[in-house]
Amino acid sequence: MKNYITIVKRKVTPRVVNERSSIAQRYLNICIVLLIACSFTLEASALVNAQIPLQSQFKNVDTELRAKIAQKLFIDLRYYCSPKAQGYCLEPLLELPDEIASMLAKSKVGGVILFSENLSSPEQIIRLTHDLQVALMPAHKKVPGLAQQGVKQREPQTFKQPLYIPLYIGIDQEGGRVSRLPQSYFMGFAGNMAIGATAKAHKNKYSIATSLAMAKHLNLLGINVNFAPVIDVNNNPSNPIINVRAYGQFPNLVSDLGGASILTMQEQNISVAAKHFPGHGDTFLDSHVGLPRVNHSREMINSIDLLPFRKVIGNSNTRPDMIMTAHIQYPALDSTRFVGDKAATENADNAQATAELPVLPATLSRKILTGILRQELAYSGLIITDALNMKSITQYLTPIEAVIQSFSAGADITLMPYQISSPQDAIGFLDWLNELTIFIAQDNELKGLVDASYRRILTHKAKRNIAKRSLLPLADKLALLEDTSYKTSDYNLALSLSQASFTQIKGLTTPLVAQQRLLVFMPDKLRCQAFKQYWQEQVDTSDVNCLSILSEAIPSNSELLADIDAVIVGDAFPALGFHESVDYEGIQASGRIDNELQLCAINALVAQAKFQDIPRILVKLRSPYISVNDAQSYSAIFASYDYQVAQVSSTPNNNEYLFSPAFASLVKVITGKQTPLGTLPVTLSTEAIKALPAPKTKSEPAPQEE
Repeated sequence: MKNYITIVKRKVTPRVVNERSSIAQRYLNICIVLLIACSFTLEASALVNAQIPLQSQFKNVDTELRAKIAQKLFIDLRYYCSPKAQGYCLEPLLELPDEIASMLAKSKVGGVILFSENLSSPEQIIRLTHDLQVALMPAHKKVPGLAQQGVKQREPQTFKQPLYIPLYIGIDQEGGRVSRLPQSYFMGFAGNMAIGATAKAHKNKYSIATSLAMAKHLNLLGINVNFAPVIDVNNNPSNPIINVRAYGQFPNLVSDLGGASILTMQEQNISVAAKHFPGHGDTFLDSHVGLPRVNHSREMINSIDLLPFRKVIGNSNTRPDMIMTAHIQYPALDSTRFVGDKAATENADNAQATAELPVLPATLSRKILTGILRQELAYSGLIITDALNMKSITQYLTPIEAVIQSFSAGADITLMPYQISSPQDAIGFLDWLNELTIFIAQDNELKGLVDASYRRILTHKAKRNIAKRSLLPLADKLALLEDTSYKTSDYNLALSLSQASFTQIKGLTTPLVAQQRLLVFMPDKLRCQAFKQYWQEQVDTSDVNCLSILSEAIPSNSELLADIDAVIVGDAFPALGFHESVDYEGIQASGRIDNELQLCAINALVAQAKFQDIPRILVKLRSPYISVNDAQSYSAIFASYDYQVAQVSSTPNNNEYLFSPAFASLVKVITGKQTPLGTLPVTLSTEAIKALPAPKTKSEPAPQEE
């Protein structure tokens, strides 16, 4: 355990490099406060070394301020190992451990985010969310029938400590590639870009329908915050982290569909956190692994990146309860350079080193969060950071520095500021929270910001009536699971969305028919199984050789093409990001075959198939952008924007099988049984468009004489 006597840090606020303050004086001030507050003596130091729980040394911490700060923290409980694992814990937390329940009760944390690892079945999820809420209740209030009467507490307008403040329980349920709920029970649907592909024909129909379905799922399970929708404008074809999570490339389209989603979910009392302000659509780097930079001019930022945020905030019907910040540099909005304790601060006086330092990401920028979001856009809701455990932040700042800088910038809530994956972490969190409180207590401006955030949070929790909804008796919550009628409507909606969004980029001259022999390449074996299943259902033949790009070595010679009637390639670029999964559909990273070698082999086989005049079909399972080589090499190209496959245990026909609307549509389209109805919500490169055949124009009827 750390000896907190010896690691006193300076108070950290965003600052320009070379603007030096008296570090020595800050050290002295903080040391004096710590000595007074903690009453440290030589005996106390000995107790620290004896591993006595550290929170006992913070008896004089301002508990009211600490409780306010705790409301501004949104922690994650994805994994939990007891005892603490050597290295990284990968045991999913499915039940609430006593140590975390105790930590929640003592700290009064404001929110918890859940991930797919925490969610296995409807009953398990309800029990977990119920236990999380109950852990925050005072012991004498945990009596049957209390929730039915409503929880009596002081009016939030007084902003004094209520007896009970309910917990935010959040999730990333965007739909599509970011769907945390188990899809064997709750449909993830096809995601935002698929919805964007339907907008020309159906306007916001599918944005409303899918948002309503997902909101009902979350309400059923006791989840009250959804970190969605994504209202970034994806204007970078190589964006590794947003891409099909965006509705498309056109700001007004994103605004309209995102606004419809926000309105629909919040009408169901699910608070949304629209993301990622001021825009994550034109990045080449995933902020989980680095610090991206967007070099747009202010004029471009206004007309593209900020436009969806400006429009949804400006409409009282679509104004999101929360807005999530982006860990992205926007030098046109804030060019302030920053350093932290974890950066090479000893080189800060060197001109060359200073020039290479990054500028403040939006999450830490007061000019962006307060100046633009609060003042220019007049946003009065809650500002929540993206996860502070991302490398874009952790490579520069310690956890306490990151929290203080985001508070200083204007964030109301910090997401995932401290990792809890063991009993030791739960105990250490209380120490960490005490230390954070002592730092903030010395800064009146920061204390004022904490008070303002606390008021907004309590007012919002009361507005959404979270306490009454969350604390219904567990038996009543579980009884709601008896109604499973939503499954049929979700099933039909998922198929309808896929059919309406499936897009033709280059047309198929002749549909595939029975008895044809297919050579198929898919991202992994599960996608192969799904294709084969739907092919058998529609064509009644199983003469399909499907290879997994991840796990089965593809020879570059032409032997695979012997007696083949068509080649089908399923492309899932960009690959899953770190934030989505430690592994990829059950295949660990160490077991994957080099992707570049696999693609080279596929390209060689496709070129040979073209020489032999064998039909070649490319299916863009995620990103719909195509290259010039794609346009020239393939006979037909389609976009599904989705490649999800769920192992469904119960369907309307009571069959157990793989359910994938994307693959159902794919097979129907290439066999001529379904017309691709979607419209690309992005623009292809000029070169790629030129390489495609000119679209056929319909002959106009002769004008009628009047």
